[in-house]
Amino acid sequence: MTHRLSTAIATACLLWWCASCAGFGPSIPAFDAGERQSLEVGAESTYTLDSGAGVNPRDGAGYRAFEVELDAGDAIGIDAASDDFGPSLSLYGPDGSLVGAASVGAEAPHNRLIRPVETAGTYLIVVAAPAPGYSGAFHLSLDSVDPPSPSLSFPGDVSGISYGSASPDAEADASTHHLSIDETTVAELTVEAREFVPHISVVDTDTGDVYAEAAGDDRHTATVTAQLPGGDYQLRITRPTTGPDGYYQVTAATADHDEPRDFEVGTDFSGLLPRELPPLPHSGLAGQDVTFSIDEAAVFDARIDSDAFPPVLVLTDGTGTPVTEVDSDPLQQSDARLIRPLEAGDYTLWITSYGIEPQGLFNVETELRDPPPTEQLQPDAVVDGALTEGSALHPKRYTFVEYYTIELDDETRLNIELESREFDAYLVVEDSDGEIVARNDDAHIGTTDAGIETTFEPGTYRIGATTFAPDTLGAFTLTVERTIR
Repeated sequence: MTHRLSTAIATACLLWWCASCAGFGPSIPAFDAGERQSLEVGAESTYTLDSGAGVNPRDGAGYRAFEVELDAGDAIGIDAASDDFGPSLSLYGPDGSLVGAASVGAEAPHNRLIRPVETAGTYLIVVAAPAPGYSGAFHLSLDSVDPPSPSLSFPGDVSGISYGSASPDAEADASTHHLSIDETTVAELTVEAREFVPHISVVDTDTGDVYAEAAGDDRHTATVTAQLPGGDYQLRITRPTTGPDGYYQVTAATADHDEPRDFEVGTDFSGLLPRELPPLPHSGLAGQDVTFSIDEAAVFDARIDSDAFPPVLVLTDGTGTPVTEVDSDPLQQSDARLIRPLEAGDYTLWITSYGIEPQGLFNVETELRDPPPTEQLQPDAVVDGALTEGSALHPKRYTFVEYYTIELDDETRLNIELESREFDAYLVVEDSDGEIVARNDDAHIGTTDAGIETTFEPGTYRIGATTFAPDTLGAFTLTVERTIR
């Protein structure tokens, strides 16, 4: 009990310690001079935080204090590791002001604080427990750190250091590098970090506008792919406000991509969603467009994937009128897929996004298929069929479907039932324009069969025998009968 506090209490005390660190500036006598140990840059050793250690009067957490002599312009790296507690680190200047602090979770085994210093003198290093009740051994090492290069060549790479803010209450300071581009280039800028999740921003030096930015992933890597006009840019690397300081590497290269100039439907292509985009007709969006023509009725199938932005596909006809759009793929639960029966004509496929100023690479796969065959039914028919991998995909539900056509000369009331022992049945009835006029999942309580009983106006209808869940196959029985009410 005395060695481990609850996670909630320890975390609260840890944050309160960091916020109170700045208070030790003017009141530096809280660290008794007799408790300090002198170290040199390059030193490393193991120490113990025990009952003989100092105690923070603000929260009762134990600490050890060390002194080191530094020259103006030096940069020092302070590493602390412990199997017993998450060490907090603070660095104070000769005048007692807080130079920097780094905090980690109560159970984190390692912390790092890296700071450049502007004046020569004696600096104070404090290694502290995250809260009262924590004690144990810790390893402390001090290293001299070479300052990073302020410029990044294109193409090229550069290493850097991400410092936290001087105050625990402020946002982490950005590490910056200058980048010059001679001419308009599709650039891929990647930052990889070891100790933190990085965020990269590309800022126009002349205007101060953020041209592109990206947050890091769980692999501690962030990538920006953007079309950059020739000019000067500033790369800003930032990190979360808490956690250790750390090193990173930025790589600048020309992105590998294609421009879909002569697109033919049925082929695949990759491209770039740039910052400046033409507007979509009848929409507030903007996007990259490719045009195509089909000579006869067919099913158009397009799938897009992108790691840079959440993609949206929009299809417009020759007049610019939207035909359909899709921003998610229920079958794959990622990216986007559009399936649509089309008549002969001219069309435009737009690649866009609902994201804020989306940019980056994308890949599109397209296919043109013959319309699915439909069997002509008469009322009072019973059909035994099956959904197979050769069945059509429903353009709105993305489930396998078998279609059946029925023509009604008069207003007719029909009872349509779909039964299967192999899947959860789902029925759809579409009019001649492809609009769903009736649908059903479970017709009766306790079953997975589907049923529709309703009155239909004269016309041609298409009955779709499909499933509730995607990617499901199996045999079924479809029954269509007249009813009188």
